[in-house]
Formats: sequence, C-alpha cells, structure tokens
Amino acid sequence: MSTVLTLLSRVCCRGQEVTGPRLRGLLALLAGSLRAGCGVPALVDGLWPDARPENPTKAVQVLVSRLRAQLGADLIANTATGYRLTLTEEQVDASLVLLHARNARSIDAAGAQGGRTGPGLLGR
Repeated sequence: MSTVLTLLSRVCCRGQEVTGPRLRGLLALLAGSLRAGCGVPALVDGLWPDARPENPTKAVQVLVSRLRAQLGADLIANTATGYRLTLTEEQVDASLVLLHARNARSIDAAGAQGGRTGPGLLGR
C-alpha cells in the first residue's frame, strides 16, 4: 500500500499539492484522528482559533466540499458528529511514522524480554 496523504514534507494528496492554509489545516486535523474523525466543533476550534466565521458549521462544510472536489469525494466521509478521512494509517505519512515507531518499540521490548542484550532495532 502506498502513501496517499503527505503531511510531513509538504501537503499533498493523491499527487495533488494542497495549497490553501485552511484546507491543509483541515487535512491535518482529520489525519490526527484517522479512526474516530473530528466533530465539527473541534474542526472549527482548530481552523479558526481566533475569529470564528459567522456560520462555523457552514464554513466547515464549504472546506470539506472544496477538498472533495479537489481530491475526490471518497476521501472524506461524514460521521454522526463531523468528518473523517477514509484512509488507513499506512496511507498517511505522519501516521505511518508513528505506526513504525510503535512497531519498533514493540520489537525492542520483545527482544528485551527474551534476554537479548544487543543494540535493538533503533541502534541505541
């Protein structure tokens, strides 16, 4: 499986650069809660920390609509309280880094429990 959403070096999804700061922010917020998604109030707080739009729910809907138009309607799913990305951890670079780190810690811990005294996976 290949990375679909890149957040670390630049914001790019499905080969398309995402340049709008609020669109990038929306992707980052949704990527931060891949499994559960984000409720509209959390998205509003994250996207407009200082000055809220007149109709915050509608403003989020507009951003979601713009992302869907740019990157594909199937990228963002509606939830009961907001939205979530339809991607897996393996498809988002930031999540993949965390997944690899968790796996490395598990392997290192398993080695330590087995009595191995070498440097471990991380070369400490």
